[in-house]
Amino acid sequence: MRDIKFREWCVIENKMYAIDLYSECLRSGDSFKTMQFTGLKDKNGIEIYTDDIVQIDDVLGKIIITYIYYSLGAFRYRHDDGSGSVLDMITTSKVKGYESVTKDIEVVGNIYENPELFEEIESLKNNS
Repeated sequence: MRDIKFREWCVIENKMYAIDLYSECLRSGDSFKTMQFTGLKDKNGIEIYTDDIVQIDDVLGKIIITYIYYSLGAFRYRHDDGSGSVLDMITTSKVKGYESVTKDIEVVGNIYENPELFEEIESLKNNS
């Protein structure tokens, strides 16, 4: 069982807020962008959320810079060619009970605080 957690980016304040479902309600509207915790942590122990920008060292030794999103019942990441892969437990190791740490992924930012990284990812996808 994974922790159900969210965080929100406030567009007006340019500030990230941690949201605990037991103590606060999620806000809605154009001023807030909600991100859901995947239940996974990167190789440095950083929690991975939707809209995070990550660096993935794939099995062929290629480094992929991409972002995490939720679609069709799974957390996924986007490839340069626009296709997606499921962020799964294959490349993870169990630590501290139910926490999982991905050995091949590192969070390098998110699409709201680091829009320049997101724009670079999108331009690579559009040029392939």
